[in-house]
Amino acid sequence: MAEPKPSDFFLEEALTGNIGAAAGGGVVALVTWLAYMSCPMNDYGACGRSVLFQGVLGVPVGIVAGATIGVETDGSIHGVSGNLVGAIGLGTMGAIAGVFAGAIVGATINALLGNWPFSTVRLPPEFVFPTIGLSVCIGAGFGAGFGYNIGAKMKSEKSKPVGLSWHLPLVALRF
Repeated sequence: MAEPKPSDFFLEEALTGNIGAAAGGGVVALVTWLAYMSCPMNDYGACGRSVLFQGVLGVPVGIVAGATIGVETDGSIHGVSGNLVGAIGLGTMGAIAGVFAGAIVGATINALLGNWPFSTVRLPPEFVFPTIGLSVCIGAGFGAGFGYNIGAKMKSEKSKPVGLSWHLPLVALRF
């Protein structure tokens, strides 16, 4: 049997990155929403704008961080030593591309349904925003997967975990 290559695990890494991106963005969005709901009833102006600003900056960071953590975790489980800087960089670029792809998909579906931009009947934002969110997570996951595999190598047998284990840079658990 041939020795495994880092590219053998790309699809699994990218899919794990998609899950991580959804989780990271979802956690930040939930925290942002909870912070917004804690604003005083008569102070939605300043408090609401502050929380919205935090969400606009925080959700993309959560998505890229989640995608990178997902890809890195899956790669390290399979003994891949990848490029974290590449994962962050291409994950960010993938998320940005996902915004445009989601907007194009939403507009295309509207057009196919006969809902042109200037017509009075359109799909509600409740459909278009999740489409954009999904495409951002997919773009970030696959971008992080591509970036992680730039110059990736398989770890040597000595550095691979023995048995069932979980490894973070600060913590190592072995069973």
